[in-house]
Amino acid sequence: MLQSLASIGLPMVLIHTVVHQAANVFHKWGKYQRWGPSICGLALIPLLPLIDEPVEELIDHAFEVLREQVDGTKPEPHGTSKGEGAMKGGDGAEGGGGGKGAKQA
Repeated sequence: MLQSLASIGLPMVLIHTVVHQAANVFHKWGKYQRWGPSICGLALIPLLPLIDEPVEELIDHAFEVLREQVDGTKPEPHGTSKGEGAMKGGDGAEGGGGGKGAKQA
C-alpha cells in the first residue's frame, strides 16, 4: 500500500501541482495557455525517479521507528539477513556454482 503512495500518489500530486501552477503562470503571460501547462507536466516525468529513492528511505525509516516503538526491537541492517546466501544464487558452498559458464562434473 505504501509503495503505491510513493509510486503513484506522490507523482500524481507533483504533476498536478506543476500543471496547475504552470496554468496560472501561462494565463498571466497570455501566451501558450493551451499547451504550456501540459508541456511542463510532461517535462516533469523524467525527473520522477529522483524522488523514488528518498521516499522509499523515508518510509523504511518510519517503519523502523514504528517497529521499535511496538516491539522494542531494532531491525537488522540491510544485507545481513540470514537468507542472503540463497538470494545470491549460491547454495552456501564455497565457490558458488551452477551459473552460466560453470562446468558440470
